[in-house]
Amino acid sequence: MGGLGVRRYRELYPEYFALLTDDLAETIDVVMTNNVRLGFEPEPGKEDIRDLCLAAARRITTEEQLDRALARARRDTTCLNASL
Repeated sequence: MGGLGVRRYRELYPEYFALLTDDLAETIDVVMTNNVRLGFEPEPGKEDIRDLCLAAARRITTEEQLDRALARARRDTTCLNASL
């Protein structure tokens, strides 16, 4: 976790942050980076950031964002259980 910059997610996924105003992109980037610094687990992946930006840009609803997150969690749990 050390060395995370304030612009970390914005630099990793510029295509998603481009959907947002500069102020909103900055806010999301700072909040996500701070959450990770504070121990948020697991660290958000590309799909999480994509859906967060799509919801913030009002391209999907919050409900759709949550449904996608739940589907990922189920998928990841299934993959984990299959590997045991």
